[in-house]
Amino acid sequence: MADYADLMIEVSRQAGNQYWVELNFSQSDGQTEQTPSQGAARFDFNALRQLVLQPEKYGRILKDALFAQPDLRDFYNKCQVSAGSARQSLRLRLLIDRSAVELQNLRWEMLRDLEDVSFIAIDANRPFSRFLHSSDWQRVDLRSKGELKALVVVANPKDLKVGLELDGKILT
Repeated sequence: MADYADLMIEVSRQAGNQYWVELNFSQSDGQTEQTPSQGAARFDFNALRQLVLQPEKYGRILKDALFAQPDLRDFYNKCQVSAGSARQSLRLRLLIDRSAVELQNLRWEMLRDLEDVSFIAIDANRPFSRFLHSSDWQRVDLRSKGELKALVVVANPKDLKVGLELDGKILT
């Protein structure tokens, strides 16, 4: 599946702790675009702060807040089915409006899928991107691949029944 169907999730503030969620779906053929689904959301910032070290619970609360409205859940599920039937993966794009700056501090990478099976952000078949509004028109120059660095850590505890044979593999 090289093509993607896109689900844009846009969140904006209404008043107080009330937010508005809009889901927009389009497929890569450019001809399939559904009427957006909209609904209210309310985030429990205190609960999320307390669960920051418990990613599964944090992700569930985030999912339940974002998809609190049945219409939003149904729309999300229909998007997955539609993408699958077109042999496409579903790409999720989260756009947080300027009116909801406090949502930028949430750990969106912990968002669970609706079936509560996995974290959406680490599903290789469901790319997840987060977008920010900016009034800055300056060009962003990406680093060349030669400047990128990565730290890789390999654990191989001695008390495992089946250990890893690491002779020379770590350095390659």
